[in-house]
Amino acid sequence: MSKLSLIIGREYFSRVKKKSFILMTFLTPILMVAVIIIPSIIAVRSEQKNAEKVSVVGVLDESGFYKDVFETNEKYIYIFLNDDIEIEKKNMSSSEIEYLLYIPKTEFNIPTGAYIYGKDNVPNYVKTYIRNLMAQEAERIKLEASGIDQELLDSVKTNIKISSYVITDDGDEQKSYSEVSTILGFACGILIYMFIFMFGSQVMRGVMEEKASRIVEVIVSSVKPFQLMMGKIIGIGLVGLTQFVLWVVLTFALYGVFDTTLMNKYLPADTVTQVQQMLPDADSTAVIDVVESTDMNSKVSEIFDMISTINFPVILLSFLFYFIAGYLLFASIFAAIGGAVDNEADTQQFMMPVTIAMIIPIVLIGDITSDPNGPVAFWLSMIPFTSPITMMMRIPFGVPYWQLIISMTLLVACFILTTWLAGKIYRTGILMYGKKITWRELWKWIRY
Repeated sequence: MSKLSLIIGREYFSRVKKKSFILMTFLTPILMVAVIIIPSIIAVRSEQKNAEKVSVVGVLDESGFYKDVFETNEKYIYIFLNDDIEIEKKNMSSSEIEYLLYIPKTEFNIPTGAYIYGKDNVPNYVKTYIRNLMAQEAERIKLEASGIDQELLDSVKTNIKISSYVITDDGDEQKSYSEVSTILGFACGILIYMFIFMFGSQVMRGVMEEKASRIVEVIVSSVKPFQLMMGKIIGIGLVGLTQFVLWVVLTFALYGVFDTTLMNKYLPADTVTQVQQMLPDADSTAVIDVVESTDMNSKVSEIFDMISTINFPVILLSFLFYFIAGYLLFASIFAAIGGAVDNEADTQQFMMPVTIAMIIPIVLIGDITSDPNGPVAFWLSMIPFTSPITMMMRIPFGVPYWQLIISMTLLVACFILTTWLAGKIYRTGILMYGKKITWRELWKWIRY
């Protein structure tokens, strides 16, 4: 047992002291927070800038259908033009006009197309605004020609809002947001795939490096090959858990720093104050009541409502279990592959089945999240080689506990079996040099 502890300690401390580990541990949370925050800041800044900007638009309407549509307001100043379009384009550079709208004349129908020329790239919000104005006017003209009153048509338009609920086994109803569950399912599936593959492949490379340098011959003279394999798997797994925990803590810490120091710049001051006063000892419902008091923050209240429906304890505990069990399963296979071959090029034939097993849930991620209780999602979450990734995609939607128990039991049983088989391959393979290994050869090693 002490030898196993020594191997685990050697694998763990030799990796956590590396500059690459320290750099990635601190750099990744910064990048994650930046990915979340920077687009939001840019969007808010852009929206504020657009709200303050006044655009000058020259309108050359040869059709005459839209002459009354474009009225100067606080954001757009319209200048109506009469010359030929080619002349107006030439004059544009020396005039105050930023965008030139050209509506060509049509023979019989209302023109439904137009051209916009700009001194710079024409922003989407300008195109969207003009397109909406023209569409509304074209619809009005068509309705008038058909004898349909616009006010009557507007009065019958109705926006339908559908709220979805889940009835639990106890008969209680719980609001559900499939959009949030889909995003969480995507994120959890991709994350666990990355962690298992990244740290599992480290086991394989570590074994190959020791084998190539012949250090393994010295080590196995003191410890059993199975102890060496398990020590390497557990040590690198602990490195992965350490990095994951540090990423979570540092990401939340950085986000907290942003929340307390910079959030005031991007949300209305009164709302921020009220929310911050309520947060330390209030539940999400109380916070929702505060933000619902202002119309402009109705979306914020909906976000809080969505977050309150997420079962974070089940997701986090399941993530830890499937990461550990899934990692142990694949790491033992990676260790066996690393021990069987002499160089990375020879790993391809053995890596292919493992990679396919891991990539199947990623390829079917759309089917799994769109029908999380369907037969594809169910059976992939039961098969041990695909269950860690598939089940993490399903859990945000709510999975019956009996399915979780069966999936976890099968995964643990498969891990014990593959570790036993991998140990037999590893025991023979780490001392085998210069021989081309085939599947038949591996089967012989297992039967020894």
